[in-house]
Amino acid sequence: MIYILTKDFEILGTIPTYQTLIWNRKYYEVGTYELHVSPDFFPFLNQGKYLYKNDSDELGIINNPHYERSDTGEYLIYAKGYFAERLLYNRVVEKTHQISGNIEDAMFGLVDKYCINPADSNRVIPHLCLGEKAGFIETVDSQVTGENISDILYSLGAAYDITHSIRYDFLTNDLNFRVWKGKDRRETQNENGWAIFSDSFNNVQEESYDRDDSEYKNFAYVAWQQEGKNRIVIEVDQTNGKERREVYVDARDISFQDDDGNEIPESAIREQMRQRGVERLAECQELESMTVGAFSTSNLVYKKDFDLGDICPYLNQRLGISMDARITEIVETYENGKNDLQITFGNGQIEKIEKVIRRVVK
Repeated sequence: MIYILTKDFEILGTIPTYQTLIWNRKYYEVGTYELHVSPDFFPFLNQGKYLYKNDSDELGIINNPHYERSDTGEYLIYAKGYFAERLLYNRVVEKTHQISGNIEDAMFGLVDKYCINPADSNRVIPHLCLGEKAGFIETVDSQVTGENISDILYSLGAAYDITHSIRYDFLTNDLNFRVWKGKDRRETQNENGWAIFSDSFNNVQEESYDRDDSEYKNFAYVAWQQEGKNRIVIEVDQTNGKERREVYVDARDISFQDDDGNEIPESAIREQMRQRGVERLAECQELESMTVGAFSTSNLVYKKDFDLGDICPYLNQRLGISMDARITEIVETYENGKNDLQITFGNGQIEKIEKVIRRVVK
């Protein structure tokens, strides 16, 4: 059952049956969805704000309702959009903001300052609240200006393999912000159950492998203020024995003053420069991904034995591929009474919501 909700989360209508639903969950970016229905449901899609699937706490925003009728009488009716995390994309850091200390506290602080308890009440995102913290211990020292909250959070998280989400509570209408990290499902640990994907175990199908190191960088020169030989330049080395690949990071936008106008010590500025280099290198990783279709009758149960964000071993003896990789994307497809699951391991190329499948009805 799919509920179409107003901006105030009132139920506008329900869609008990539909032609196709593609529910695309992502770890390092905002998820997307695409829903194809009969013409009878278009008024709901056109008037509604949110789309809620009653077996999930993920919430879709109706960004693009579409109605089309051809000269032969065929209809193409769909709604597509982003998940609720996209709401944070609509708030920006308009002045220089210092980010320092525990990374989870920093991410919560950004959301609270700009989206929940901002100085300007017009910036409040209704129903958004802070959830429970996971207890991450990583620290960060950075500075941001002019970026939207969504991009900042994904950039901060990617440097430490963590992410964030907004979970919808259907009973309270709360939008709970949280920071989280997938589980380790490898054989080298005993805290979580193992989840091994392999052609030998008959739990994968429709395999597609890609590797691209053309934009890979592992050594950053980060430069700040002034010009010529007096310019401060630090090095961030993540080569770890690999072939050195350098990138230059211009960090002149890092301010020498904090939010209150006080001068920042050079040691703190250098740490912010280091953080900038770490984040830049996180954007320049070697791209390696394996996308597979999962058998519904396999030995692994979705959301019980594995889920989005988990690190799992993938083995393909025929191709000689062995990788321990995070599940960065899961596409759930519901069509004609069937459920299909497509899983992406690793950091593949980013895809947006522009692509639309053709699902017509007569």
